[in-house]
Amino acid sequence: GAMDVAVIGLSARISFGENDEVADARVAVCSVAPVPFRAAECEGALVDSDLDTDTLREAGRLLEDRARAIDDVRATAAYRRRVLAPLLERAVRICRERAKPAGARP
Repeated sequence: GAMDVAVIGLSARISFGENDEVADARVAVCSVAPVPFRAAECEGALVDSDLDTDTLREAGRLLEDRARAIDDVRATAAYRRRVLAPLLERAVRICRERAKPAGARP
């Protein structure tokens, strides 16, 4: 039968404090290393930040550094590394948006 396998996967859970700074962060990725993993270095870069551009760039770099992607029939290692940081930024943006009270969302 058919099998669905991710080209790359990223999951994030971000908790925000009173002043909208990151109180806690969890980031996990799959298909960029032999086994899925939590990206502790990336998480650490996000905590206590306001998710400014420099912080997101550094967290993305740390995530890319940790990846051990390979070429296979689904994607190249270069592609997998290249999309990690943008996926992280997108996931963090979604977390921030969903953390806003319902009346504050656009």
